[in-house]
Amino acid sequence: MAPKLALIPVFSGSIEPLAPAHDRRAFSYGVDTLNDYLRRFARQHAGANVSRTYVAADGAEIFGFYSLAMSGIRKDSVNYSWQILCNVACAFLPRSG
Repeated sequence: MAPKLALIPVFSGSIEPLAPAHDRRAFSYGVDTLNDYLRRFARQHAGANVSRTYVAADGAEIFGFYSLAMSGIRKDSVNYSWQILCNVACAFLPRSG
């Protein structure tokens, strides 16, 4: 007899920038530092151009999030074996939940 396959729910929301309408208080990832970041600092960081936070949301309900912050790598700070000729812009993922 063939094994039964479990159905995986399909996310019908969208990935969008964090906005005041999103219910940050109702979201819980289960990790206090990530919950605190989303609730207390994510919008402040966006306003100060430190990072941008995007949420997987369906209306006001948040299902997950990630933040992106821009940075750079100076050519004089890289090992010479990499042969970087100019400064390099990069983005890193400081928080996700």
